[in-house]
Amino acid sequence: MGSTLLAETTDGFRIAEKDFQRRGQGQITGLRQSGAGELDFNEIAREPELLADAKKEAQRFVNADPDLSHPENKNLKQLVASILGGPTDL
Repeated sequence: MGSTLLAETTDGFRIAEKDFQRRGQGQITGLRQSGAGELDFNEIAREPELLADAKKEAQRFVNADPDLSHPENKNLKQLVASILGGPTDL
């Protein structure tokens, strides 16, 4: 999809259509959408500003709640623990 489309339009239907074309239908039930989690290094290389923006946002997030103790980050903390194989001391 890329940041170009997002800069050109706020039409959610157009954005969803492009996303569908790129990643496919996904699952009716379940959490995974087709294409989710697949990292395309070529895409990152084509859009370095997107990677820089993501890095800034990630740093802002970590600075605001480094141990994920805020209530709104409870699910994220549980996800991190499940990925790491159990409770973790962030």
